[in-house]
Amino acid sequence: MKYNRANINTLKNSNRALIFDELRKQPLSRAQLSSITNLCKSAVTSIVNELISEGQLTETETLSAPLGRHPILLDIVPDYRYAIGILLHRTRLTVIITDLKFNIIAKRSFPTADFTNAEKAIELLCEGAKELLDINDIPLSKIIGIGVSSPGPLDYKKGVIFSPPNFPLFADADVVSMIKKYFDMPVYLENNSVLLAVREFYLGKMKNHKSSIFVTVENGIGSCIMIDGHVFRGFSGLSGELGHISVQHDGEKCSCGNVGCLELYATLDAMKKRYGFENYSEVVDKAYNGDCEAVAILDKQATYLGSALADVVNLLDPDSIFIYGELNYKSKLLFDKISSIINERSYVSRAHIVDVLPARTDLDELSFAVAALLNKYFSFTL
Repeated sequence: MKYNRANINTLKNSNRALIFDELRKQPLSRAQLSSITNLCKSAVTSIVNELISEGQLTETETLSAPLGRHPILLDIVPDYRYAIGILLHRTRLTVIITDLKFNIIAKRSFPTADFTNAEKAIELLCEGAKELLDINDIPLSKIIGIGVSSPGPLDYKKGVIFSPPNFPLFADADVVSMIKKYFDMPVYLENNSVLLAVREFYLGKMKNHKSSIFVTVENGIGSCIMIDGHVFRGFSGLSGELGHISVQHDGEKCSCGNVGCLELYATLDAMKKRYGFENYSEVVDKAYNGDCEAVAILDKQATYLGSALADVVNLLDPDSIFIYGELNYKSKLLFDKISSIINERSYVSRAHIVDVLPARTDLDELSFAVAALLNKYFSFTL
């Protein structure tokens, strides 16, 4: 009897997760949910009615229809629960409170340079989180957990950061254990690129693609492989270190041990040092106006990124590449060049075009920290 009840509860949570997975992308009607999830209409109605009675869903505006009753859209109630996010960055450490739809309720930041050890930094971030909850009258009972974002490499299962380049403060830091000294709740550590990719899947255009490579270009270069909204992690969870693909076999020595790594050549810092410019947007504007030197800089940037991504495309056969970060200013010219190189150098392009697209930049740049935590909450795996 217990076994049967367990099976029923598992099935119920699985069906609820299907409903939430679609409503996280956009408000939908009951009929649309039934069609997309392949759940019968009566099952969808039953689940939706329960979630409305619990306060987790709400009915919003109606869809226009030529005849008959206008279908009512359903949406997630954002303030039903909240999440704490902690962002560990090379220049700033930030704690945020968000609702269930990535909206930031409150935040507090500290310069990374103010700290000499990870334990003290985590202590201040946790104290900051408690103060933000108090100020906004949010009880701990409404917090689903804590999401922590960090540059990689890291062990997301054990909650330990390894030794990210230029980030000695958190080298070999067991940050999840540190945080659990202050909060008795689920805590999840995740790579920045993974979190940004998950957020893009639910709030951006990635949801329209089956197999995507999400690339971040900021202080370093990282990536995440997304297949039908699921992260491909590899054997130990360290897949996606695009920045450490070698693009110069006799190039500069990287702190990772390799030589000629992409992030030594294709980040803005690397390009500024190599070509002596200060303002990337000015270079892009000049390139659009036909300035030969500016065009040459973008061509070189596209060559580095395009050649590395062509290798990834040949290996993984994605249908799209989303790029986030420093290069998203008037990105079409650069992205078209990258796309051209990929299509020239990959076998995959003979079968289908690989879209090279900008990731969403109109979202609060800090909200991605809670992406993995919200995934677990809505899939009932917390």
